[in-house]
Amino acid sequence: MNETRFYELSHGAIEKALPQLLYKIYDNMAKPILLLLNDVNMVNSYNKLLWSFSSNKFLPHGTKHNSIEHIKPLFLTDQEENLNNAEILVSTVIPQDEKFPTNFKQRIFMFNREASTEFINIFRNLKGNNAKATYWQQDALGKWHDI
Repeated sequence: MNETRFYELSHGAIEKALPQLLYKIYDNMAKPILLLLNDVNMVNSYNKLLWSFSSNKFLPHGTKHNSIEHIKPLFLTDQEENLNNAEILVSTVIPQDEKFPTNFKQRIFMFNREASTEFINIFRNLKGNNAKATYWQQDALGKWHDI
């Protein structure tokens, strides 16, 4: 598969959109996912959020404080480490080590419009190197469109 997707949020909060995206990936692909976040506070915040984001959906997940069984489906971290041997990287940040994302078959970046410049540069670089990459933006209704 080896592809990179960029999701630029222009409407709504990332805390609402990201759990839905994670659930869709988990439900459709049944592959381990690594969620890379800014810092330990974000890890703790998403750890709580993913337990309560929906009343009718469950997304098994864990952090480095949990056993391997808990982190296998979805590992939340602020470190560039793949403890659950994930095939899919979902990130709200640009990794410090530019080679880290290459360890995954699929890379998904979700970010707010304010952070888009750096992500756009990475997207353009990938496209310039003929890599499989797509860039999605929200319209005024919150629908996603490939640009």
